[in-house]
Amino acid sequence: LGSTLRTKGSEIFSIRFAPSSPWLVAASNDGVVRMFDWKNNKEGKQVRIRTEKATKDVPVMCIAFPEYAPVVKQAMLAVCSDGYVSRWDMAKQKCLNSFMETGNETYTVGYNKDASLFCTGGLDRKLRVYDDETCKLVTEPGVPELGMESHGNRISAVMWSKVDPNILISGGWDNTVKIWDVRDNKCVRQVFGPYVTGEGLDTHGEMILTGSARPSEQVEIWDLRTSDPLQAIKWPSSTQDPCVVYACHFSKNGKYVVAGGAFS
Repeated sequence: LGSTLRTKGSEIFSIRFAPSSPWLVAASNDGVVRMFDWKNNKEGKQVRIRTEKATKDVPVMCIAFPEYAPVVKQAMLAVCSDGYVSRWDMAKQKCLNSFMETGNETYTVGYNKDASLFCTGGLDRKLRVYDDETCKLVTEPGVPELGMESHGNRISAVMWSKVDPNILISGGWDNTVKIWDVRDNKCVRQVFGPYVTGEGLDTHGEMILTGSARPSEQVEIWDLRTSDPLQAIKWPSSTQDPCVVYACHFSKNGKYVVAGGAFS
């Protein structure tokens, strides 16, 4: 373990390495996004996402950076539990765009491969795809009327294919992972079983990784092309006190998986 970084009096809900920089960025329940110099074990700049008195402490549920975009497009997205979505230049601590998803609690956000689009998900079971430059709504996969294609419960994780910028993957509390083609606005495949309640979703090549908040079969790998199971990763835990998984991620080369959670 190289460094231990702590926030005073706050809980961390989402964490990312900022591209092309030495910063580790953490979103917290106190409405603040903090930057840490993890190599030197010290805290750097902070940004309070909401500045209005009534909303300044609203939790920041998720943050995202474009993974493959050029430096000029490396803005940070942040979503809050009251439906507030914002896009930031963290180097300048400047908000570039912001808007509300009225009536929603927004839990997750993610960029597609070329950073032209981003998607949000949350309590109202809707996926919303926006244009990155304008923050205008492009499409809502699975809508209208929240029909059979849509999730049956809240959406807690979204992830785009790292191969195809038009393929979107979503997971939630309905024990289903859905694979969408945003060009046709349709669900093209489904994976039944994963109970994704946090950031328990990732992709690498043609694989999907899921982390489930349950006492068995917590970490699994699936085929993105067919939805077939590829591997169930053995998760060590005692019978008396099993660990449920809230978050998981592939290493950059896809050879390793990291996962974490809590005792049930």
